[in-house]
Amino acid sequence: MFKILFGIILFSIVYEESKSLDQVRSGNPFRRQKRLLHSNPNTEFSNIALSISQQNAADSCLPKISCNPFLKYRPFDGTCNNFLVPGWGTPNTAFVRLLPPSYSDGISRVRMAQNGNWLPSPRVIHTVLFPETDVFDFRHTLAVMEWGQIIAHDVTFLSIKKGPACCTPNGNLFPPQELHASCLPIVIPSNDPFYFKFRRTCMDMKRVKTANELGCNIFPVHQISGVSHFLDGSLIYGSNEDTSNFLRTFRGGLLRAQLTADRRPFLINTDKPTRVCHVLSDAEVCYSAGDGRVNQNSEIAVSQVMFMRLHNLLANQLSIINPDWTDNVIFHEARRIVIAIIQHITYNEYLPILLGSKFMENSNLTPTRINYAIGYNENVNPSTISEFVGAAFRSYHSTVQGFISLVNESRALVAEIRFSDFMNKPGIIQLPGNFDHFLRGLITQPQQEQDIFFSGEITNFLFKSDAPFGMDLLSMDINRGRDLGIPPYTTMRVLCGLPMVNRFEDLKDVMDDEKIVRLAKVYSSVHDIDYLVGGLLERRIPGTLTSPSFHCVVAEAFYRYKFGDRFFYEFGGQAGSFTLDQLNTIRKVTFSTLICLTGDNIQLAQPDGFLIPNVKTNPLIPCSELASGFNLHAWSNS
Repeated sequence: MFKILFGIILFSIVYEESKSLDQVRSGNPFRRQKRLLHSNPNTEFSNIALSISQQNAADSCLPKISCNPFLKYRPFDGTCNNFLVPGWGTPNTAFVRLLPPSYSDGISRVRMAQNGNWLPSPRVIHTVLFPETDVFDFRHTLAVMEWGQIIAHDVTFLSIKKGPACCTPNGNLFPPQELHASCLPIVIPSNDPFYFKFRRTCMDMKRVKTANELGCNIFPVHQISGVSHFLDGSLIYGSNEDTSNFLRTFRGGLLRAQLTADRRPFLINTDKPTRVCHVLSDAEVCYSAGDGRVNQNSEIAVSQVMFMRLHNLLANQLSIINPDWTDNVIFHEARRIVIAIIQHITYNEYLPILLGSKFMENSNLTPTRINYAIGYNENVNPSTISEFVGAAFRSYHSTVQGFISLVNESRALVAEIRFSDFMNKPGIIQLPGNFDHFLRGLITQPQQEQDIFFSGEITNFLFKSDAPFGMDLLSMDINRGRDLGIPPYTTMRVLCGLPMVNRFEDLKDVMDDEKIVRLAKVYSSVHDIDYLVGGLLERRIPGTLTSPSFHCVVAEAFYRYKFGDRFFYEFGGQAGSFTLDQLNTIRKVTFSTLICLTGDNIQLAQPDGFLIPNVKTNPLIPCSELASGFNLHAWSNS
């Protein structure tokens, strides 16, 4: 069946779509509703939002830091990005909250139902409301899904509390009195359609570390990110200088790499692969990178190799152009360009798909075409938002493909691999020809639709190792929202400009009747609905990959990542600003440019790698054309 559907994708390369998505959905009932940004002085969220001082409550725990205003290169840990609050956005600091957290004790205990009982099991919510079905998005490639994963790994890392197992060895619940305080297990009903055959009634899950565990005693608790909060390439370079130094050669500005027998560069191996990856010996492939999640799945491993190769390509060119530059200057200049490219692709290609091009323009999120952008605001906290990392951005797990396509130069399917078979087993990408097959697959295979359907590969087999079953990512996402104290859906929708509701029937403004009926079967009150669940069930805003109650939070997050970042690539007047010639060079780079520059031998790609190839609107063209405008002459000292 998949091969038939894949053939349809290839067929679309030859024949143009008869109507664009925007034309088909021109009757959007949400078009007249405002999508507002809290930090934008011209607009504001609903008045239920926390005040700025309340959002930044954890600032009281930030260390005092002295800053050098003439620093050209951003520090790895994000310190001194903001001179007023030098600790904003640094590792091990708290997420920002837009609304007060929902904890049953007002401090940290997870939310209870309106009737005083426990909320329904996330696994029950999943099985009733979110079928495991493949629905392909024949407009957007898998690269859209993957770029979202890149961003997620760049701006946040949830540090998990340590403690004993949260389920018994045979997969059952401990008595409540024996459950460790770090645990938040997921109850699996005995009649679960999948796990019943394995006689498991418990899914192990621990809570996220809070600022209190680092000596910052603020209540309610605030969870922390283990990496810098900026779009700063931390997944490549790390969030501290020690990690960066470990990854560097200290020769010619290069990052360390291991070479295959045919001289193809890949990331360096960890010292003990058997401890980090699901491999049988320490001689097998298991990578080290700036982020420890590099081996999680084949797509993120491919992306990390792509960025390492990009950095080294830039470093080699810079060393040729400027032979007098030191290793340190070359390294930091190459890193600065890589970060700028990540930011440019995010705001120029990725976000218009998520948020809609018109909204991007109206909110000053669209990159400028000439001159510098204006807008850095030292009063904007660039830190990641709890409601974003705990729910809204997790909704894009719906777009994950269960089977990954490996594609050759003629765009024929060479093979497809099962997503769960290669979690923490990245060696497959180093096999001859496979790295290019994976890259082409990213810009050829469609992602899954952003909808209520999830692949069973991530809802039954996540991190399965050698077992016949794994974890359920959707259930874990719902549970994580409760752990982070994310307010219920009915409150979050008001934040985003929708009216308050008090009955399930009131949800008809954004949900279909059939979904509302099933919601009422799971939740005893409309006010019990988890934010992630409600937002996923809403009808999408036409021309976007976002529903109304997610849109404002996703937009707010990326507003902060731009206007709260002094080093953002488009801003002038800063010590680390690019020249206009350099900025215009960066503006020429697209995701497809990266594919062409970093592949082993890729000859063709479409101009917009986030859209399915189409012979008339997005045709396959030679890589020599796609990369022709990208050179580093603007960085020459001569």
